Amino acid sequence: MLGSANCEKENADAKGVHGEKLNARERKARRRRSAQALRVGDVMQQAHYCFENQPLDEAHKIMRENNLASLSVVDDKMLIIGQVDLA
Repeated sequence: MLGSANCEKENADAKGVHGEKLNARERKARRRRSAQALRVGDVMQQAHYCFENQPLDEAHKIMRENNLASLSVVDDKMLIIGQVDLA
């Protein structure tokens, strides 16, 4: 469903204001301008983290349940001090 919607949008973007066909460079420039209008908050995901003194198996559980390859590690002041990766 999403793939077809993206395809339709790309086909719609292939024509200019007066219906003239746009070349690949012009289509790419339009997409880039659209992406520049986005803000991080528009595409960000929920933050997941663990504490530095938390057992490793709990961090692994958070990663597994949320399908994450890595997890930020924070201290008691909620400052990021590192990252844990699945090996």
